[in-house]
Amino acid sequence: MGFRIRFPSRRKLLRLAREGARVARTMVSSRCSPRVAAEIVRATEKLGYVPNVRDPRSFNEKIIHRKLFAPPPDAHILADKFAVRDRVAALVGERHLISLLAVYESADEIDLARLPKAFVIKANHACGRNVIVTDRDAIDPDWLRRECSAFLAAGFGEETNERWYRDMPRRLVVEELLVEEGLEAPLDYKFFVFDGKPAFVQVDFDRFTAHTRSLYTPAWERIDASYGHPPGPDIGRPELLDEMLALAGRLAGDIDFVRIDLYSPAGSGRIYVGEFTFAPVAGWGRFGPTKDVDFRFGELWRIRPSSAGR
Repeated sequence: MGFRIRFPSRRKLLRLAREGARVARTMVSSRCSPRVAAEIVRATEKLGYVPNVRDPRSFNEKIIHRKLFAPPPDAHILADKFAVRDRVAALVGERHLISLLAVYESADEIDLARLPKAFVIKANHACGRNVIVTDRDAIDPDWLRRECSAFLAAGFGEETNERWYRDMPRRLVVEELLVEEGLEAPLDYKFFVFDGKPAFVQVDFDRFTAHTRSLYTPAWERIDASYGHPPGPDIGRPELLDEMLALAGRLAGDIDFVRIDLYSPAGSGRIYVGEFTFAPVAGWGRFGPTKDVDFRFGELWRIRPSSAGR
């Protein structure tokens, strides 16, 4: 049987050559390693300014500094969607955990007959690697296993320098599917917590179509700024906002910065922990209307001397 070797297109080769040249120039001018230079080049394209990764001031610069020089020691546990469950239970109790239905090390282990009608299955070691199942009987089992096998086979965090993801044992986590009336998925409240104090909250809408994002203060006042996506619609103050703020602060503890994602479907009277995130948008989320917003949020993050790598 013959086979065909596929070479990159001329356009792609030119793009790679240009990027390589930019990385080389950055290495020379900044006296840094190829990894740091590549990060600076990528971040500059995303942010619209050249980040100072050695002496960071903006929020995104500090995320990049963390990735390159000072990854949190427990990030490989806290950012692991399975391993973090024990930490959450110890800190705030099991009632804040989404019901766990199954854990698999291989997609071949998936047994739909043992799962409920609706559930969500996700890779523990990555972001955005999940399948939402609303009707078990309508899904193709072979397709589901292929999709989940691809989740497990693919690494995460190498290209973005979020190296803690590579230290996680890869698993498939199956959880109860949370629902919220009138919405395709429950609102996901992302609390940006600095030294145990939530400073602002992000809420995303229509992730798979026209993605927008709204920002709020802890008092639920709209912040007139964009972050990575256009501003989204206004939503009412969550019923359990005060409890969510307290929960996010308790989960974050003494971490200098971490994003705590929580769910609280309207009318449920419950708060569920989603995940811990240490490098939102990999430090490449552009703020608007100007980069000044990025620097204002950066003032909230006091990088401790012990973690300020050089």
